[in-house]
Amino acid sequence: MVPIVCTYSPLFSNQKELKWWNDNRSLQVQSASNVTHKVYRYSVNNSAPRPESYLADYTTASVPNTLNDTQKAALYAELASGAETGWDYTVRWFAPTAVDNNDGLRSLNVRNTIPIDLNSILYKNHILLANLYENDDNDAASSHRKAAAALRAAILDLFWDPIKLAFYDYNLATNSRNSVYSVANFYPLWSGIIPSELLNSSDKAFSYFSSLNLVLNRYNGTFPSTFIVSGQQWDAPNTWPPHQYIVLQALRALPSNITSGVLPTPPGDQSTFNLVPEGQLGLNESQLLSQPFRGSAGNASTSGSAADINRLNGTVLNGGNATDGEGWGKALERQLANRYITSAFCS
Repeated sequence: MVPIVCTYSPLFSNQKELKWWNDNRSLQVQSASNVTHKVYRYSVNNSAPRPESYLADYTTASVPNTLNDTQKAALYAELASGAETGWDYTVRWFAPTAVDNNDGLRSLNVRNTIPIDLNSILYKNHILLANLYENDDNDAASSHRKAAAALRAAILDLFWDPIKLAFYDYNLATNSRNSVYSVANFYPLWSGIIPSELLNSSDKAFSYFSSLNLVLNRYNGTFPSTFIVSGQQWDAPNTWPPHQYIVLQALRALPSNITSGVLPTPPGDQSTFNLVPEGQLGLNESQLLSQPFRGSAGNASTSGSAADINRLNGTVLNGGNATDGEGWGKALERQLANRYITSAFCS
């Protein structure tokens, strides 16, 4: 009996974890297509400063002292919920009306946000557990596959924008998608959820990854959490290693026949921003963060071909070596992977 207990103990722990999310963080949401989905969010019930960040939370709620006790309690819950996300903090969690004109962390709207990444992670967990149970417990495997299928439908219905070719968090207050584009866009592909538009068109598949192409041509770093400079640590220009892994795995999720074409290039007087679908980033080109040059008072141009400093001037020499017949998918994968390794170990 001991080997059986050892084998199944991790599965029971994972089952317990998923049950906690189901019992404490799930809710029903009706989409614009009039379909009701069970999805998940971050939502901490808290009415006081967090013990580990007591002074910071107290100051956020009390300086200036313009909030009443009810508003302060709600803000403390938002601060704790933001910490639960692991992205503490980012404009991704701000109320939609506060992205451009915000009141700092008082603009947090975490509990009204249905996150792309959380639901993608839980989807993948159900798939993994279904595979683990498959040979020993058909009922459990079937239950997990059914839950995964329901989450997949929700992710495509609520988060996917077939015009902008990107995934966006869903907002309960507006019953619509948020406009903040983030690296969370790549989590569904990493988890195995690929919209039909990307499977049926190499052009649209590249458009989905066109923001990555922009980063590799325009900046000296890796993919940022968002493209918005807010002063928060989970916004531009900050990047995080696990996110680069997610982007790489998302690239690898596409079939090779979709990614084998030549890497698109913009016309001579345009930048790689012009290859990004209109509205996808939620910013115009002049709003993008520019790339500073060491020893120079100026920055790279914020528009036109001169903005792509790496494509034109070769200022980053860590993209690896191209191979004959390399498609756009492998080219982006090679450049991002080599750039990450170089920045992590050689900077």
